[in-house]
Amino acid sequence: MSVLESTVKITSVLLKGLDNVNLPVMAHVLDGETGELPVIANLNAHVDDKYYVKSITGLEPPDQNVAIARTASGGKYQGRISADREVVVLIGLNPDWDAGETPKLLRDNLYTLMSTGYDPKVRIMLVASIFSVAYVDAYITKFEAAIFDKNPVVQITLTCLNPTFSAESPIWYEPSELDLDYPNIYNVGTAEAGFQFAVKFTDDKNGWYIRQAENQNIGMEFDMQFHTNDVLSVSTIPGKRYVHWQKRRGKVTNKMGILTNSSEWLQLHPGMNNFVVPPQDKWVWKGNLVFTPQYWGI
Repeated sequence: MSVLESTVKITSVLLKGLDNVNLPVMAHVLDGETGELPVIANLNAHVDDKYYVKSITGLEPPDQNVAIARTASGGKYQGRISADREVVVLIGLNPDWDAGETPKLLRDNLYTLMSTGYDPKVRIMLVASIFSVAYVDAYITKFEAAIFDKNPVVQITLTCLNPTFSAESPIWYEPSELDLDYPNIYNVGTAEAGFQFAVKFTDDKNGWYIRQAENQNIGMEFDMQFHTNDVLSVSTIPGKRYVHWQKRRGKVTNKMGILTNSSEWLQLHPGMNNFVVPPQDKWVWKGNLVFTPQYWGI
């Protein structure tokens, strides 16, 4: 069970396009006679809901393509790449016939999800009660409808931009919360997450580093002569990585080249992350260390 699922109960999936389409999800309930869990009921749906989820796939972790190098002593892990996340939602339609509403009117509203603007993006939001707790952006790749069925349904296939769901709100550590020598960061997510931080130099210093405490061969080392009041800003977020240097009262300069060849872009794995940094006699943390938890699924 993921941290996301164990701490909050997902009651609906919200598709956010030109309009919001709220889809209450089915829930397991106790059988009144046996006290067991074979019965599934849509407890989260209301009789007036226009749409509800009949089934949904793609909320679990996507497939992982793992690269293995074959050696004389056996396989050696070379890395992995996540397959695209594909979410398939089977939606039941519940028109108000007495008010003149028809399945076609409800389908037309869903069709607008395919034309949300110049960039026809749809946000898939996981909702607990009335609060969105995580999301992923996606695009509709297939739209299927049982038009003449007595129980009208629509099936939508969405290909997501990211393999993980992002929390709605970031987490930040203030400088006072970061240990001077061994800063510890707790990642509440179930997937790796990049992070952003900055340090300010209070004296001239040759280089700076941040490494995993358990294996100090893994880390980031910055090879540069820093001077008093210089600021080093770093982001390890995939797709948004940067190394910036700002001289006192100067412009921000891209300094990706000061990251040594042996460095690796650090990620926060789930749970506690322990790091080691240089003795804090010539530098201080500047601003907050920030990251957004990521989730493999629910």
